[in-house]
Amino acid sequence: KDNTSNGMQAMAVAPVDKNGNVDYSHVVIAYAGTNRDDRLDIQTDIQSIGFGDRRMLSDSKTKTFRKSQFQTALSFAEEIEKTYPSAKITTAGHSLGESLAMYVALKRGYANVGYNGPDIHNLISKEEIKYMQEHPEQFRNYRHKYDFIGNIMGNTTQTAIYPAKDNWGDKLEYHNLSQWRFDENGQLVDLNGKRVTDFKVTALAEATAGMYRYQKIKSYLSADGLSSKEEIYLDSLQGMALGEGMANAARAGADDVKHLQEEVVSKAQELWNQLDFSSFRYLSYDEVLSTFASAGVTQATIVGSVEQDFEQMNQKAEKLATEFDTLNQQIIQVIENKLATDKELAGEFRKWNSRI
Repeated sequence: KDNTSNGMQAMAVAPVDKNGNVDYSHVVIAYAGTNRDDRLDIQTDIQSIGFGDRRMLSDSKTKTFRKSQFQTALSFAEEIEKTYPSAKITTAGHSLGESLAMYVALKRGYANVGYNGPDIHNLISKEEIKYMQEHPEQFRNYRHKYDFIGNIMGNTTQTAIYPAKDNWGDKLEYHNLSQWRFDENGQLVDLNGKRVTDFKVTALAEATAGMYRYQKIKSYLSADGLSSKEEIYLDSLQGMALGEGMANAARAGADDVKHLQEEVVSKAQELWNQLDFSSFRYLSYDEVLSTFASAGVTQATIVGSVEQDFEQMNQKAEKLATEFDTLNQQIIQVIENKLATDKELAGEFRKWNSRI
């Protein structure tokens, strides 16, 4: 999406496997950051983020306005929801793009991860600020401590995360996305190569977003009392949110166990490799190995036993994750079967989803 009237740029992306098949069950909406050569982006930074204006002044003489990037960013997300109604949507962005991504995530009930985004407290209500303060896991805005641009609006929403100890240097350089480091799996790492992002926090973020959407639509539908179909809708919405939350949490736990297994086994192997069996003056290499083995010190006991113990834990965690994932799929299937046989209810579901 490229809105030439206000400069908002965004794209929706989905995973593609090695055979070119697109997985539309998870769509990420990514918003572009400030282009320093684009006056519309600069206007947005000043008028919207700085002063909280929801409209952009397009002509000071005629006092005419146009929609702000935040409004069109929200409209784009609504278009994506209508196009992919079954997709789990999350948002991402950098700089102004992360501010847009947080705003949309708040308004639509998505999980968000981004970088160097100025705080959006001027654009939202006191109640929404309070919500963001109480649910920072839903809005993970990674910043550098000395990033002048990213920190210019402070941290009223308390969503900024500072994962690294920065040295005093070029403040503009710290705002660049290139200053962040990622591992081979696309996970954010610190200067020592240690993973910063946490799968458990990601699972919590998505569960929080799901329950936020549920509470929002429940409040809307409950205004005039709930019909039987509305109760079915709310039950299904809550069931899907809880089912997905449990499945994601179990999967995050399994991934953490696997990651810990790799780390501990690697350290055990490193310890074994540091043992120098050739440094003894009066014993041969084989005699040293035999002596250590008689005391129970072998590669099997140092490395193998650790690997075996963790493998058992890994298998249990993987089994639990699979069971919860199966339960989640069963919940979704029951709901889809119900909607497939009741077209009127399916139409109501689509209408209520658009109200979120």
